[in-house]
Amino acid sequence: MSLTTHLASVLLLAFFVSAGCSASEPDSGPPPALTRSEGCEKTNCQLSVEECSARVDLCFDTCLNGSLDTLLLCHDVCRGMDCPLCTDSGCAVRSYRFTVTGSENPDVKAACSAAVARDERCGESTVARDCSHAAKTERAEAELVYACVAGTTCGASIGRCREVLPKSDLGRVLCSHALTCGDGPCDVVSSAALDALGRWLRSEILAIGMSCLSEDCPDASNCIDAWITAVSPR
Repeated sequence: MSLTTHLASVLLLAFFVSAGCSASEPDSGPPPALTRSEGCEKTNCQLSVEECSARVDLCFDTCLNGSLDTLLLCHDVCRGMDCPLCTDSGCAVRSYRFTVTGSENPDVKAACSAAVARDERCGESTVARDCSHAAKTERAEAELVYACVAGTTCGASIGRCREVLPKSDLGRVLCSHALTCGDGPCDVVSSAALDALGRWLRSEILAIGMSCLSEDCPDASNCIDAWITAVSPR
C-alpha cells in the first residue's frame, strides 16, 4: 500500500497549448516529492529454507555439547533433517525503495549553498552539503535556518538558528511502532535524531513515510528504514 501518487507529465500538454491548440486539460500539478517502489526481500521458499537450516545447525551444536556415547547417534539424527526443496515463490518479506523526485525550492537551495560556503570558510561542518537534496525534501523554514547559519561567525553556536523549525514527535511515533513490531525500543539518541529529522522535512515527505506504518510487520520496518535512508540529509 502506498500513499505516493505517481503523477503524469504535463510537458506534452504545455507544448500543445503554447502552439495554439484549443483543446485543454487540467494541469496535473508538480511531480511527487518521493516515488516508492516495492520488491521482494525474501520469498516464502527462502524463509522456509533459512528456518530449516537454522534448526539443523542448532541440532549439530547440541550434539557437540553432548556426551561421547550419544555423539554418533545425535549426528545421525541431524543428518536426517534434510531441508526439503520448496516451490512456493510467494513473497514473505517485502523490500522498499524511495527516490527523491520533487522539484527544488530555489530559496532553500540558495540559502543552503551560502551556509555550506560559510562552513568551508570556517573549516566547520554544521549543515549537510547536498543542497539539491535539501531543496527537494526540506520545508520552507529551512531557508531561514541556512540564512542564519551563513551569517554566524566562525566558532559560534548555531543552535538558535534551528529555533524557527517546528517541533516534531517523529521519534516517539516510529519508536513506538518499532516496539509494537518487536524490533525493540529505540535508545534516547535514536529517538532524538528522528525528532530532529522530522523538524526539517516537508509535510508531504513526512506523510509518505507515515504511510509505511499501515504495512504489516516486518514490512513496515523495512519500509520505514528505506524511507529514512532516502530523506536523511546528505
